[in-house]
Amino acid sequence: MRTCACFGVPLDIIYPIGFVWDDKKIKRAHMDYDVHTQVTRHDDFDRFLQAYPQNPMIILSTKAETSLQNFVLPSNPIFIFGRESDGIQPGDEARLLLNPNSHRVRIPIQQRSLNLAVCVGVVFGVVFARL
Repeated sequence: MRTCACFGVPLDIIYPIGFVWDDKKIKRAHMDYDVHTQVTRHDDFDRFLQAYPQNPMIILSTKAETSLQNFVLPSNPIFIFGRESDGIQPGDEARLLLNPNSHRVRIPIQQRSLNLAVCVGVVFGVVFARL
């Protein structure tokens, strides 16, 4: 949420999530960034897809062949970051890729992975540097 607030990017949360979302815990974690971030919560993956039927989905994956550095961004992309522990569920990723405007990209790193917040920051840094 903090990274989205700093870059002015809306945040979508798709349930189920791996943590409890209650006011006290979220308030402590994001301090006052909630007033600077548009947060939309979706009950499940189907509702998320219904909300954005035409947008290209840019799926961040360690398994992608295309590097974020070499990728040409389409208009109005939605960046999909999976769970920190195991990424995007394979069935959900397959559904996202049914949209011909959607793509899998990777952050070109030397080791296996970065934590989720760092990945989001790297992607936003690359994207906003191109604008």
